[in-house]
Amino acid sequence: PQAIRDQKTSHAPALASALGGNRVYLFWKGMGDDLRIWHAWLDDGNLSIWQAGREVTFDEAQATGMVRRNIFTDHHVAAANRSDGTITLAWKGMPDDYGLLFAPLQNGEWSGEIRIPNVTSSTGPALGEFDGRLFMAWKGIPGDDRLFF
Repeated sequence: PQAIRDQKTSHAPALASALGGNRVYLFWKGMGDDLRIWHAWLDDGNLSIWQAGREVTFDEAQATGMVRRNIFTDHHVAAANRSDGTITLAWKGMPDDYGLLFAPLQNGEWSGEIRIPNVTSSTGPALGEFDGRLFMAWKGIPGDDRLFF
């Protein structure tokens, strides 16, 4: 095992590879009260090193112009690579927000966060692609230990 320099988390990380297998992405929630979602990547090759951690952000259009927004969670994140080259990231909202959200990474840019209607969980979800379709599984809200997909 080797530690990734200067990167820490209070929850489990997620991995997803880029189409073609030439890059692997690592996603994680910040340490302790840091609710930001971070990512780094490692390119294929014997001398490759993990790139410095960067916040997962996206551009949002507002009346005053484009604003850079962070994505936040209080639990672990999930990631899945799609057959179309997209990586999808999914997460639970911030404290007291039991909603599940997702965002695709395509051509190096994140879309905005998308809230999944009528879906709630007390923890982060799991993601996987099967037969060209993206599947998500999650636990219910506090007091509801059922599994959903």
